[in-house]
Amino acid sequence: MYSKHRIKLMVLHPTFVFGGAERSIIHILSSLDKERFYIILVTSRKMAALFPPNTVDKLIPIEDLDINIWYSDRSWRDFWSDAFRIAKVLRAEGPDIALGMMYYASVVLVLARLFCPCKCKIIASPRGPMMAYFYAFHSKRSLNNLLIKKSFSWFCRFADYLIVASKGLREECICLGTDPENIRVIPNGIDVHAVRTASLEEVTGVTLPRGYRSIVTAGRLTQEKDIALILKTIAQIKHIIPLKFVIVGDGSERKALEQTARDLGMEEDSIFVGFQPNPFKFFRWADIYVHACIFEGFGNTLVEAMACGRPVIATDCPFGPRDIVEHGENGFLVEMGSVEAMRNALLTILQDNDLLMRMGTDALRRSKEFPVARMVEGYAEVFNQFAC
Repeated sequence: MYSKHRIKLMVLHPTFVFGGAERSIIHILSSLDKERFYIILVTSRKMAALFPPNTVDKLIPIEDLDINIWYSDRSWRDFWSDAFRIAKVLRAEGPDIALGMMYYASVVLVLARLFCPCKCKIIASPRGPMMAYFYAFHSKRSLNNLLIKKSFSWFCRFADYLIVASKGLREECICLGTDPENIRVIPNGIDVHAVRTASLEEVTGVTLPRGYRSIVTAGRLTQEKDIALILKTIAQIKHIIPLKFVIVGDGSERKALEQTARDLGMEEDSIFVGFQPNPFKFFRWADIYVHACIFEGFGNTLVEAMACGRPVIATDCPFGPRDIVEHGENGFLVEMGSVEAMRNALLTILQDNDLLMRMGTDALRRSKEFPVARMVEGYAEVFNQFAC
């Protein structure tokens, strides 16, 4: 029940899929003081079902609003129609603060305020590198793509405040117009104890033949994750070290990746297990966690794999992994898109059991430097600042 003594916080997170940003917002909202905050969540029913009971006070399903979840070939129309619909929500709910998770939600909230002049403070939280995303998927010259590129500067300039998860993303937002005083880096956090406890669950349906080593990756199966790079790398080294590769997650690229595995003769050794409510048991089951993104806002799964005592190999992409992985101590940072670099890193660890154990031990130490409590405290501090 809402009372005037509670801060009315609206979170706009239009999504149907689960990943690092979703895990973070669940941690944040479920940990906020319920006597202090009245929480309105605007997301899909599918996403809302993943929240613990009583996390939010009110759910507004995006299915009922008929808004888009991401940029499209008609973004120049979608921006305005979605902003108009969200403006109606702002007017009806009257939040003190509205938080936009990801680029698109941040853009829509900034535009919505044009339709609904109000005292509501807009906090934008882009979760990944904007220009790397743009050049990967929208670089073709068109009016629509020009508008998408321009939209990044809209929320960087006109949101009241920005929260980002990595130092590199902070610098990018400043380059796009954010006042350095109006942006804060709050790294994503994890509950190390909960991750380690969940990792003890038995892995079923996946067997590891005698003499085989194992690696794992997890996340949305989308182009920017570049899981094909890992498949190509394993295809080059499986005659040196027999490997099983487990892919945790689902997404638009799954069929294409399964075909790539068949084309590379990796069908028997590549195991697609789909979305898993407990991916951590697979992290502990594997020898190494591999992350091959071409861009990344932070890289939650890197920290989670480290919490399971596993070394990590990650592409040195903009921007997250370099804030997490200490090269040569708890894993390796490798050149993006390079099969050779990833091949060398995998062989270096897999052929040296002492190094594998030493890096795994240090990975656990490093994971404890990203506590979920610090992330929640950081967000709560920002919300309290703008509610005054």
